[in-house]
Amino acid sequence: MNKFQLKKEYSDGYFALLSAIIISLTLLSVTIVTSTVGFYSRSNTANTNNKIVTHFLAKGCAQLALLSIRSNFNYIPHASGTRTEFDSNSCEIVSIVYGLENTTTHEKVATIVTRANHRSVFTVLETHVSVKNPNFVYDSSASLYFTDITHREILDL
Repeated sequence: MNKFQLKKEYSDGYFALLSAIIISLTLLSVTIVTSTVGFYSRSNTANTNNKIVTHFLAKGCAQLALLSIRSNFNYIPHASGTRTEFDSNSCEIVSIVYGLENTTTHEKVATIVTRANHRSVFTVLETHVSVKNPNFVYDSSASLYFTDITHREILDL
């Protein structure tokens, strides 16, 4: 056996070992990337679900504000906000700002700002509604008190 043949036998094993290492590292990196993507997609889905919950909590607080306005035409929440708890969730009526009352239709526009919190996800919702003065409503139907209700998210965290 000469020197050339001896070196060739050693180099074949070296290439086989190097190929095995490269293939193993490639498979390991694909596995890590796949598991990381799965983890983050699960986290994104949970955040989306939490966002939906806060959106509907904020809408629920807007409805509570409408009930308060129906009871008291000039209802103003506390300066620190009117907070409502639902299990571990909470929503708050932050403010209600009224426009001037129309002397013909006896309506005014109310802008209601609500904030909801669920698992550290927040939604701030602004609701605009036309409110009719109950002194000029002759039917007890709730639809006569409130018209043109629109909701708009003003803060998305």
